[in-house]
Amino acid sequence: LPQVEQLRLVLRTSTEHTLEQDLKDRVAPLLHPLPCPTSAHLLHQLLVAEVSTRPAWCAHVVKHEAQFIVQQQGATGGAHGTDGWEDGTAKQGSSTSRGHISEGPRFAAGPEELAAAVCAAVVACSNSSAWEHLQAMLRYTQEAMGSAQEAAHASGNAEHADWLESHSASLLEVSGLLAGGRALAKYGVDTSVAELKEADTNRACGLIRTLLGRAERSGASWSEKDWSQVWLDLKEIQAHALPCVPAIDVKGMFCSSLLRVKRYGLARSYLHGTGSVPLRPEQAESLVVAVASELLASASTLEDDSVEEAREVLGLVPSSSKAAQAELAFLDALQRLAELGVELLPVQAKQLQQHSGGDAVHIMAHVFGLGPACKLHTKMGVVLEIAEQLGAGSPAQLQQVKLLAARSATAAGDLAIAAHLVLELAASDAAVWDPTAAARCTKASELDEGIRGGGFGAQVSELAADIACPASGIVSLTSRGVQAGVQRRLLRVAAAGCSSERLPCVLDALRAEEEAG
Repeated sequence: LPQVEQLRLVLRTSTEHTLEQDLKDRVAPLLHPLPCPTSAHLLHQLLVAEVSTRPAWCAHVVKHEAQFIVQQQGATGGAHGTDGWEDGTAKQGSSTSRGHISEGPRFAAGPEELAAAVCAAVVACSNSSAWEHLQAMLRYTQEAMGSAQEAAHASGNAEHADWLESHSASLLEVSGLLAGGRALAKYGVDTSVAELKEADTNRACGLIRTLLGRAERSGASWSEKDWSQVWLDLKEIQAHALPCVPAIDVKGMFCSSLLRVKRYGLARSYLHGTGSVPLRPEQAESLVVAVASELLASASTLEDDSVEEAREVLGLVPSSSKAAQAELAFLDALQRLAELGVELLPVQAKQLQQHSGGDAVHIMAHVFGLGPACKLHTKMGVVLEIAEQLGAGSPAQLQQVKLLAARSATAAGDLAIAAHLVLELAASDAAVWDPTAAARCTKASELDEGIRGGGFGAQVSELAADIACPASGIVSLTSRGVQAGVQRRLLRVAAAGCSSERLPCVLDALRAEEEAG
């Protein structure tokens, strides 16, 4: 068998209580002929192999080795001793006179070998309930390392002191990882030192979100002090175990959790407080809008409590926040639509917005489709205000909304309103026709000012043709409440850009109107 397997075999029945005697009776014959580097390597292998299944026993092995190193340094003039060492605890900074060097075989030639073995064992441990024992192993080793460093400085051996310092840094790194693991375990997030050491940014963020998710589910009745402790634990985890996640991002995730559990007062203080990790205004704005969106997505009606909660969340950032104010305006628009008889849930409106690449005109098209009976085209002042609140604020977008309203009015038979809207659009800068379209009219010079050519203009022309020259045949608009002369103007608009299939009928109607007039 390999030497480490022989060692494990003879120590398989060893316990914390029999360790000292087992080392003397069983291990001494194995170690006696071996050079120190080999025995130190055996310690490394032994701890790594046993730590996951026998962490308490491994802690006693480390204690045994560390005591020997501390006592040895005390025997050579070092300040540290082993008085005050308790099971599972090594009191840092304890001092005594020369300690008695206990009998028995030793594995490590010095504190650096012990440190290397312990660091490897702590990283290798997969036992999620072994935190206390792993911490004890590190404390014992740090005590031994501190004693050796003091002795090196006292003897004037600066080179050796620096060498030991490099191993101390490794101990501190592993101690930080262990502290982070224990903090995560406190919230029920099981992990290992090895996983923390190897975690990339995505995995690290996942661990933090898992911790916060558990805190959200169980922390509804927590006090502000409890939540403040969560933040302190998160800072320790980020600083020592998961430094790949920027501290400012961790604070952002923490603030989002505070908002989700409705701790708005505390969230405000963390959002706007300076402290050691201040949030940038744009980051605070972004996470507030994100949490508000989550709340709105859960609303089953506009009267749902989550809608009011979303308003409260959005109010946590200054009124100068454009994104938050846009969300509040969006909510107001949906409420006003509901008052007009068109109920559109926030999640539905957001889906429409996303599917259209953020074009609010797409939402308005859906709104006109939902509410024909509400005759939104008869309330254009309010409708245009709502469109602006939804994000259709540019002149071109508002003209598109008017075109939607004109179509709605035509479908509802309100031809006077439809005609008024079409003529208004024809005279606008948004209506652009193909310049050659003017030749279609019998009297091109009489075209309304503003008719110049293009795609939107073609849509206006088609709608004008629908009103003044429908497929069912030419009708007299004056009998439908339309003022005299309006039909002729509509036919001119239709002739300027309607499809070639409809053009003959439109021109015939226009000639008849011109001759009659």
